[in-house]
Amino acid sequence: MRASIHLNHKTEGDTMPTYGFTIVLHDCVEATEELADAVVVAGADDATCRSGCGEVALDFDREAPDLETAIRTAVADVAKGNFCIRRIELEAEDFGPSL
Repeated sequence: MRASIHLNHKTEGDTMPTYGFTIVLHDCVEATEELADAVVVAGADDATCRSGCGEVALDFDREAPDLETAIRTAVADVAKGNFCIRRIELEAEDFGPSL
C-alpha cells in the first residue's frame, strides 16, 4: 500500500524548466505528516512524499536551469532535514525538462 502527501506549491507563470526525479530515503519506512513537515521545513516543498514496500520516497518536480542543478539542490535540501539518501531514481523521460 502506498501513502502520499502532496507538498507542491507551484504558481502559474513559472518560466524555469521543471525536472522530475525521486529521492528514496534511508532508514525511513512510512510517510507521516511529521516527516512531510520536516521535508518542507528543510526546503523541499516541491516534492510529494510517499511510502510503499518499506521505503519512503520523495518525488520531486524541481525547477532549475538543468537536471544536475535540480538534483544537487534537492539533495542539499534533503540533507538539511538530516535525512540520509538511499538512492536517486530517474525515468528515461525525466532526462529532459518539462516546460
